[in-house]
Amino acid sequence: MVKTIKLTLLSFIILLLTSCWNYKEIDKIAPAAGVSFDYDEKKNSYILTVEIVNLKNTSTGTELLPEYFTSEGKTILDAIRNMISVSGRKIYWSHAKVVFISEKIAKRGIIDVLDFIERDTEVRTDMKIVLVKGKKASEIFNTSNKLEKIVSYHVDEMLENSIYLSKYPKIELWDLINQIQFDISTAILPVAYIVEDNDRKIINISGSAIFKEAKMIAFLNDADTKNLLFLRNKVYGGILPLNNVLGTESSVSFEIYKSKTKVKPILIDNKILFKINLSVDVALKEVSGQIDFIEEKKLESLKNYAQEKIKNDILNTFYYVRDTYNLDVFGFSKLVKINYPQFWKNNIDRWESLFSNSELDIDIKLNIIGTSTTNKIIKVGK
Repeated sequence: MVKTIKLTLLSFIILLLTSCWNYKEIDKIAPAAGVSFDYDEKKNSYILTVEIVNLKNTSTGTELLPEYFTSEGKTILDAIRNMISVSGRKIYWSHAKVVFISEKIAKRGIIDVLDFIERDTEVRTDMKIVLVKGKKASEIFNTSNKLEKIVSYHVDEMLENSIYLSKYPKIELWDLINQIQFDISTAILPVAYIVEDNDRKIINISGSAIFKEAKMIAFLNDADTKNLLFLRNKVYGGILPLNNVLGTESSVSFEIYKSKTKVKPILIDNKILFKINLSVDVALKEVSGQIDFIEEKKLESLKNYAQEKIKNDILNTFYYVRDTYNLDVFGFSKLVKINYPQFWKNNIDRWESLFSNSELDIDIKLNIIGTSTTNKIIKVGK
């Protein structure tokens, strides 16, 4: 009997306590898809534009449509709270996908932006961060796309699909914060451009921006960014185009199926050599010209040519970044700290000097695992 009473009471308590403690009425909040951060130097204030998702009835049925609200404040939190007087509702951040940061803020420093985002309990740490080049970040919301009306969702898809290009990085909030908080504070972000396409504006994401101590230093084009991603072991796919192969007018394109980069720092007389082992699985997807590279000997020559080309491209990017900016945006400093903790502790203050004199040694293994659906080339008839 006592056992029955206890079970009944326990069941009653469970029913009373089982609920969402932070439940919010949908008509009381404004769910954000994305947000842009700009800075007005004359007013010395932050300008925030939020993309809100609304469920609306249209002639074709029910659709998710965007609505935009802009506010400003002396601090970011001030601007966020001022948004209530514009939207009439509190912004709900749990479904936000992308943060857009203007080039102007990036040059001033992004700590204020990251500090606010990280402290907000509703913000997801997998929100993606994008730098908008040459325009106000809010202008990203003036673009159009035929497949997706919510701009932030469209950009989120572009970043998720970066694995098929490897021309720009996908950087999430947690990753960016980790990069900036490391002993050597460097970071990278993808770069969005607003370009004209006939009578409309569209978004093009290409290349990367590099940061030192949370301030943007420079931009890298998509080719250098791909080489950077190789060194960071962040290439998951994409195309490797080769022109004028082996001194001919022929061109080929490889599709990357898998890439694995291992980096080992080696100390030599108080200098650092980074030993790189890169293995790339590719398929030959395109051949133009009159040379049959599918034939075994020519395929081996093509492989050697491609390996040398990739190696030289990566070396050129590394030494360009090292000599021009002296920034380890490749993540090598972390490996030095892990492999040589005492050396790192003793030399952290002179890391820039060490990095500026560091060298790279690359060993590349290109594995051609297929030639697509045909092993023949198309030739012009005679």
